[in-house]
Amino acid sequence: MMKNIPNYLTVFRLALVPVFVVVFFSDISNNSLWAFGVYALASATDVLDGYIARKYQLITEIGIVLDPLADKVMLITAVVCLYIDHRIPLIAVVVIVIKESFMILSGFILFYRKDKMVISSNIFGKMATVAITLSIVLLILIPSYKIGIYILYVAIGSKIIAFVSYMKLYREKKRGELK
Repeated sequence: MMKNIPNYLTVFRLALVPVFVVVFFSDISNNSLWAFGVYALASATDVLDGYIARKYQLITEIGIVLDPLADKVMLITAVVCLYIDHRIPLIAVVVIVIKESFMILSGFILFYRKDKMVISSNIFGKMATVAITLSIVLLILIPSYKIGIYILYVAIGSKIIAFVSYMKLYREKKRGELK
């Protein structure tokens, strides 16, 4: 049972994606505050499942695949919702969706090869995650506050730098395999 707790949290996070969309576009009072709550809960489960999996050595094959997928699906969903609600420009959505979709696809390909290669997140990826999370929170809660959009652009720049660094790591790992 304990072995599956991180995976249950990840599946719960995936289940929060449609909840976020419904709440974000609902006409309930304080819908932005409620949408923030859903997004914050999803972020908290991400931190919690990673902590539990590492601390108790409960890392599973399905978790290695589902955890980053859940993160990317929630991120893409949030930025698409923000775009539909006219809070961010289309170019931001396009860059994020292309980069994250490529990471999802390449992650699956790398993991399901016979050597099950996994490229771990690095400092650039962690910085990008913090920046994008902060920008999404600000854009959900206080869309008229321009700092959210500026942080979004910093996050996109960080995501591009992280992506390039991941590609370098991948090439280095591949070169090491060929020797």
